Amino acid sequence: MRILVVEDEPSLREGLVDLLSHHGYEVDAAVDGESAVRVGLEQEFDLVLLDLMLPRMDGFEVCRRLREKHPRLGVLMLTARGDETDKVRGLKAGADDYVTKPFGTKELLARIDSLTRRLALDAGPERIELDDCVIDLGLCKFQRDGKEQELTAREANLLRFLHPIVSAR
Repeated sequence: MRILVVEDEPSLREGLVDLLSHHGYEVDAAVDGESAVRVGLEQEFDLVLLDLMLPRMDGFEVCRRLREKHPRLGVLMLTARGDETDKVRGLKAGADDYVTKPFGTKELLARIDSLTRRLALDAGPERIELDDCVIDLGLCKFQRDGKEQELTAREANLLRFLHPIVSAR
């Protein structure tokens, strides 16, 4: 899974990048709203961890712009603004979840896991059978001629995406 961390506070941004990298995620970071939109539109991400109070463009606008081009992108707002009005505004702007600072790393990782499960359910089938090949996308494995091999998460997601195209032929 590829995550974009958008946080202007250097120590928190670096800490999040280290934490997520340590847990096996591919992570990039942006320091302000404009660079977040630019990077988010130029590259493919599965999830964005998004602060609200950013220089050059607030997180609400970043969320709207990224959602406009990537409607299935996961967005988790991570902010000090814990007022109910801000939470509702963030969710209405397109966020899937909203976590207030300070937060625990275990809770953050659990929310990311939960969000990725929901995104995977929306992404397509978990099991594909083509000719003599059985592909289990949930377990990232495929079996052909009695031999089983593993897939990377990226390969499984690519197959999930391509399956409707291949099946239609």
